[in-house]
Amino acid sequence: MDEEKLDPRDKLYKTIEKLLISSLSFVAALAWNSAFQKFFERNKLLNTGGPWIYAVSITIITIMLLFGINKLDIFYLNLKTK
Repeated sequence: MDEEKLDPRDKLYKTIEKLLISSLSFVAALAWNSAFQKFFERNKLLNTGGPWIYAVSITIITIMLLFGINKLDIFYLNLKTK
């Protein structure tokens, strides 16, 4: 259903829902950030590179996940158009 056709209460609910999902996603991202930082601090091989190895590794993982999400999106759109 288009958001333009929703009444004001439904729009408010959808807005609050989006904000809650975004907030919870942010909290989860912070938790994962802490977990990865601890992992890199405790791993002697990764620890020798300092924060640069951590930053590059997280960037590579993020790019791989974004490519995967993009492929799923394309797959879903192809299914939808059939």
